[in-house]
Amino acid sequence: MEAQIGPSYFDFGLEEAIRGRILCPFDYTPVEFELMEPHETDRLISTRRSYEYKIKNGEATERDMLIALSRIYKLSESKLGIFENMLRADTSILHRAIIFVETKEYGEMVMEVVMRHGGVSRERWHHYFADAEKAHLDRFRRGELDCLITCKKLNEGVSISDLSSIVMFSSEQGANGLTTTQRMGRALRWDSENPDKVAHVIDFVRMDATQGTNDFERRRWLEEMSLVRPTPEE
Repeated sequence: MEAQIGPSYFDFGLEEAIRGRILCPFDYTPVEFELMEPHETDRLISTRRSYEYKIKNGEATERDMLIALSRIYKLSESKLGIFENMLRADTSILHRAIIFVETKEYGEMVMEVVMRHGGVSRERWHHYFADAEKAHLDRFRRGELDCLITCKKLNEGVSISDLSSIVMFSSEQGANGLTTTQRMGRALRWDSENPDKVAHVIDFVRMDATQGTNDFERRRWLEEMSLVRPTPEE
């Protein structure tokens, strides 16, 4: 990147932004999951074998295989049951929240789970996958909706100060990658109406994640950042 835009002269990261009260602090809840459905484990094995053959023949790279395998985990249906149990215990995590998913189809399944626990609040939860649904975003901005489910539509460019929770069913490669930071940033906006605001980041991570893997390193980074609090005012 430096070859394209030149060297970096100043670095102002998430920790500095929280300490300086530019962004609000957050609590972090890692939610462990593993592939449980037979068709998912079968697909994982067949995909790995397929890419190992392609790599051997120069038709694909190791990175191509990791991306394909990662997508299987991003779309794992085992997360749905875990999330449903979370909602049975506490639906307040849907208050002023954005849920990020990998695909519209997966988002529709998440929506079904959410609606089963809606009660009187059911009409206040919706989704935003296409430009035709932008009205839902406008209602969300005005506080008429409490929760939105989306793919990439709300990664950036949305500033809603009272947004309090982010649920990440999927994330990209890199522990503190741009997309992860952008998605978290939706909920870390400083709220002048609530100066003591502490956001909540809920993140699905693989149970078998080992050091050096995306889920392990992202979890470690977010756990460290969740300990950061604003510098006391003098």
